[in-house]
Amino acid sequence: TNAIVSWEALLRWEHPLLGQVSPERIIPVAEETGLIHQLGNWVIQTACRQARSWQDEGVGSFRISVNVSPSQLDNPALEEVVIQAIEHNRLSPKQLELEITESILMTHSPVAMKTLDALRRYGVLLTLDDFGTGYSSLTYLKTLSVDRVKIDRSFISNILNDKIDASIVQAVVNLANNLALGVVAEGVETQEQHSFLEANGCMEMQGFLMGHPMPPEIIPTYIAALKSAARAANQLTD
Repeated sequence: TNAIVSWEALLRWEHPLLGQVSPERIIPVAEETGLIHQLGNWVIQTACRQARSWQDEGVGSFRISVNVSPSQLDNPALEEVVIQAIEHNRLSPKQLELEITESILMTHSPVAMKTLDALRRYGVLLTLDDFGTGYSSLTYLKTLSVDRVKIDRSFISNILNDKIDASIVQAVVNLANNLALGVVAEGVETQEQHSFLEANGCMEMQGFLMGHPMPPEIIPTYIAALKSAARAANQLTD
């Protein structure tokens, strides 16, 4: 339908001297210094506050996805932080989507698994990110109840030219659909990739074809432009 259903909260640091500092540089330092807990809590709170603001302004009601690290999940306080952020901003738990990677699950941390289980029972959505790039993916789908899987961009980039990548993507989409899981393709950049995925039953995608990373304050204008373009297209069709 070309409708926006979710936004992923991405961390960018606009440094006065260094310019834009990427998460690849920020997160490892935050992990090493122990600041990841404060930083991660701030991201969750800010994302929920933004979702509430968009609803109050009539922009729309969206899922907001936030990446969480193994260190965050090993902190028992994370459950309370998430629940407070949701309730303080009067959101439905299903509007917050926590993205986890297989590396989190491979640690077999009892605290992390207990936190994930509690949050899912509360209603928060769980997404397995970069699906297929780690180990024992099928085992984790069996042992951990996730709501959605994300197909890594490394498989999407060559689906039109590489039969193996195309077959892997088709298999993951079929598996997710058979297990009644949502499935999202990452890194979609061309209409041809979009058409291939849609034809094979993948109905949620993210990537530059849909939009580049942008600050939250320009998103209302962006959405208004999308709606205007859709109305114009419908008029031409009629």
